[in-house]
Amino acid sequence: MTIADDVLPAEIEELAVPVELDELQPWHRPRKQLVREEQWVRLARQLIRRERGRPGLPDPRETEPEVRCLTLPGIDYIDVRQLADVCRELRCCLTSTGFQAGGERNPHVARAQLRQKSLIDAGHITGRSHTFARRFEDVSHVNSDAYRDVRQRGPFHIVNVDACGSIAPPGADHENRLVEAVYRMVELQFEIMTGRWLLFVTADAQPESVAGDTLQRLCDAIVENADNNEGFRRVAVPIFGPGDVEIRASCIPSFCKASDHAEDLA
Repeated sequence: MTIADDVLPAEIEELAVPVELDELQPWHRPRKQLVREEQWVRLARQLIRRERGRPGLPDPRETEPEVRCLTLPGIDYIDVRQLADVCRELRCCLTSTGFQAGGERNPHVARAQLRQKSLIDAGHITGRSHTFARRFEDVSHVNSDAYRDVRQRGPFHIVNVDACGSIAPPGADHENRLVEAVYRMVELQFEIMTGRWLLFVTADAQPESVAGDTLQRLCDAIVENADNNEGFRRVAVPIFGPGDVEIRASCIPSFCKASDHAEDLA
């Protein structure tokens, strides 16, 4: 029997040593923990309570409901661990699907793999959890391995895209931007998910870090939502300005300020 070389795992000549954390990283800061607790964890708990007992999340008396999460876990899996605690509290189990770009010899990837294994071994996440050594941006291409990965493992109750940079940098190749991958995930979720689900996107939203056309489209979506849903408008108005603010006129100037209150619009 002949086995093609390209279907075998890469031969590791030198093992990667997990990187040591001897300094604080951006995801260790108190303000990031506030986002985790007051936005991600709070809304995830609400979703699980609401959906438990429905077809997508069966009642715990019949089986252990599985909450499926798609995330960019970084090297510490802090977000995954906190969500796992919520699931345990609500008598559910968590299966995590992640993306971690980097090669087999990358010390950061080695640390991430070690952390994921420790969470599985401790029973915080299921053994079905897996992190792919791919860029999440590759999901934007429907013929890519990354897209096939998420389609096979979905649908997801929670999609948490916690990016380190911009979702659409000025001048970037439109086919490889993070925002395109987010769009593809939303499209896929609408196709295969039957119940409620959550999308969290955390990214740098300073005016100089986001392409102008993308910023305009995001603001157009906010305006359209405000026109079509009075409840959304009531929540949006205080974010964009005092009094009876005209959202159309203040959307882009206030966009960055509004991003601090994204949980209010979820």
